[in-house]
Amino acid sequence: MKYTLLKIINVSGLTFLEPVVRLCYLEEPALQVRKIGQFILVPILAVIVFVIGWSWMAPKVKTRSGEVPSPGVVWDAFLGIMRFHGRENDKKAAYEMTGKQREAEVAAVEKRLLELVGLKTDVDAKVVELETKSAEFRSESTAKTQRQYDELREKLSAEEKAKLEEVKELAAAISEESTAEQRQAVVEGMNAYADLKTANEARLSVVKEKLDRELAVKYGPYRLALKDQTFVVEEMIYLEKKKELLTTQNREVKVGEVDAELAALESEYTEATGANTLGLANRIVKTEEKQETVRSSKYAGAMTLPAQTLRSLACVFAGFVLASLIAIPIGVLCGLSSTFMAAMTPFIALFKPVSPIVWLPIALIIVSALIPDPDKHWLIQLMEK
Repeated sequence: MKYTLLKIINVSGLTFLEPVVRLCYLEEPALQVRKIGQFILVPILAVIVFVIGWSWMAPKVKTRSGEVPSPGVVWDAFLGIMRFHGRENDKKAAYEMTGKQREAEVAAVEKRLLELVGLKTDVDAKVVELETKSAEFRSESTAKTQRQYDELREKLSAEEKAKLEEVKELAAAISEESTAEQRQAVVEGMNAYADLKTANEARLSVVKEKLDRELAVKYGPYRLALKDQTFVVEEMIYLEKKKELLTTQNREVKVGEVDAELAALESEYTEATGANTLGLANRIVKTEEKQETVRSSKYAGAMTLPAQTLRSLACVFAGFVLASLIAIPIGVLCGLSSTFMAAMTPFIALFKPVSPIVWLPIALIIVSALIPDPDKHWLIQLMEK
């Protein structure tokens, strides 16, 4: 059993688990413990240090293009993606649901919606209550920096104004008899005024950035309340849509409506005479086509990121398998026959230097020719399943 596990580990590339298996069979315990520490505990510790450093650095890196997301933000985004994926699959199932199962699901959705109405009232009240506290928290946490910013701006503005008045006095004293040095003094004064403004803007921007960072810090309870409010609203929107897919937009319901419409037309047709017969026959044909379309219809929801990822992986592996079925036999034949190798050498020499991206348009043309209707092709349907 030990050697079977070790073989599986080596084949799968999970060699860091090898000392664990050997330790379980008491094979040189001290050596295996040392390897576990080296190849398992050290990497885990490195990841922990990286996450801590990431959490510390992320709030400090803010630019006009955005800011570095913290681990918490990334995790919340991941949960949001998975939540959206689950809800889309749930809505698809609701669209295809039939019979008593659909009725039971409608009742469950309506019950949950009633619960969410009361929950939303409580959450909204909490958000309003904490909004005032959040404003007070922001005012208190930024009061010192705001006062420092206002005082510095007033001081620098006074300096700039005094400098400008000084230059204006020099300019007002200029007459036809003024010397070149006096005129140059005015130009130099304006240059000094421009330099002063630039320096003051730099000094002021330092305090302004500090103030912006403090303003960006949100009051914890208020932030959590907003998050809860968002969750409740998103769930209500999702359940309202699901209710539609279980009732008015459900495939079984639509099929029933079309069946009833067709039955009424057929009943009317049995009593029709003359010119009315042709018009009713045309309506019956169109309704039968509509009936078939509705029966074979699928939920037209957005393709989620996990679904797109799985489909991309399926495409990659399908392409790898198809390429292997062509390339491996050719490679074996090249190794077995020098004549076949000589025949293939010109093609290998010609195609090998070509970048893979160049083959993309040609591959698209070939695939389009071989698979004119992807939705009905067995390979595409297999990958979708």
